[in-house]
Amino acid sequence: MTPKNIIILGSARSGTSMVAGTFFGKGYYMGSDLYAGTISNPKGFFESWDINSLNEHLLAQVVPRRPSLFFGKWFFRMRPIIGHVGLSARIPIGTPIPCPDKIKQKIRKNIGKIPFCFKDPRFSYTLPVWQPFLENVIFICVFRDPATTVASILKLCKDLTVLKSLRMNHKIAFEVWSLQYRHILETHRHKGDWIFIHYNQVFTKDGLDRIERLVGTKINRDFPDLSLNRSKPIYPAPVEAQRAYEQLCALAGYSEDGEEADPRAGEGGCPRGAPRSTATTTAGSTLPCACRPHGLPSVSVRHGPRQRCPTNGALDRPHSNLLWSEYGESGNA
Repeated sequence: MTPKNIIILGSARSGTSMVAGTFFGKGYYMGSDLYAGTISNPKGFFESWDINSLNEHLLAQVVPRRPSLFFGKWFFRMRPIIGHVGLSARIPIGTPIPCPDKIKQKIRKNIGKIPFCFKDPRFSYTLPVWQPFLENVIFICVFRDPATTVASILKLCKDLTVLKSLRMNHKIAFEVWSLQYRHILETHRHKGDWIFIHYNQVFTKDGLDRIERLVGTKINRDFPDLSLNRSKPIYPAPVEAQRAYEQLCALAGYSEDGEEADPRAGEGGCPRGAPRSTATTTAGSTLPCACRPHGLPSVSVRHGPRQRCPTNGALDRPHSNLLWSEYGESGNA
């Protein structure tokens, strides 16, 4: 069976890096310059400069542009930060995203290296631009409960200097989370082959079996690391976010009460017969299901000198170096 090309998407801090890591070293092209790990995500992001910069430029066409330097930092804090637009962009459903010819050329160049595995949370918005160019591809949507995801996003914005000028609170974060998954649920998923997988399911044999079966290749089952489960929910999810989360769980065959949601064996997050509120992981330990999981960050945020990642050997490249001039000025005033 020929391995499928892979696009991994979902909200930041939802486990997309963990899923992407299971494909690292398995013959997939993931980009020419992968970001190295950080303290918040020590095993790496498995995102490339090539792909992220394309998606950043696509999003810049439909979100307000933040002025540079002091003026933007203090008077336009609600506007996304260049290099991190996907973290805070709130793009309404149905918003068309243009694709300039220069970006089309870049997309064709990157997808020409097969099989590829591209991971970027920004795909949650930009996927319709890429879809016409993609062949033999499977889309993997990774998610976890919105309350835990939002707690992790807020911690990220608090801890990282480059994000301190971004006005982020739990209401904005929940809105971003809801919009990203609504784009996936209402628009993207109706075209192509999809896998929906809950963060918890990645720690189970059944979840990893399902990925291998549908993708058509063996993955690195030892990569998911339960010890990196660190975030805890602080604010309850609003109705819209909870509704989207329930849809995602249904598509993934996942139930937080520890019972199999999908009637087909092996499709759910908890193996049949596992005690209520726990699931047996691939490492033999137990993972709480009903208490809502923590998770891995999945937005590259490394800045400063380039360093080599101890896990994947990739050289880090700061996100702040996006070359806007390569594609021309874009974005709304």
